[in-house]
Amino acid sequence: MRIGCHDVGRPAAGTVDEPRGLDVHALFIDLNGPTMWTLIVSGWPAQLKYDPNDKTALWGSYGYTRDKDVARISMRVETLPFAVEQLTWSFLDMANDGGRIALMWGKSMASASFKAGQ
Repeated sequence: MRIGCHDVGRPAAGTVDEPRGLDVHALFIDLNGPTMWTLIVSGWPAQLKYDPNDKTALWGSYGYTRDKDVARISMRVETLPFAVEQLTWSFLDMANDGGRIALMWGKSMASASFKAGQ
């Protein structure tokens, strides 16, 4: 499942900071089971317009393969005591050197810890 985030690290086209050789990444989540999710940082770029013949970029997650994955991070899945109607991203337990990134939807929250680089 592509999780609504594409071209991470690349400013929007038409802005002053238009791409200057920055890496392009996409975020995916592999829903292995009700309690086993994996956050995937992938090098797959996104298609701006659907083209079934374009095998160099993805429309959503159609055609996704693991060969361009940069990182695969296990996520802890918890049941929330309330429902979240909209897919929601949050940063939790933040400190100067890291925290957790969390995805909430329905009564599920999946999170992964991270450390900030220098």
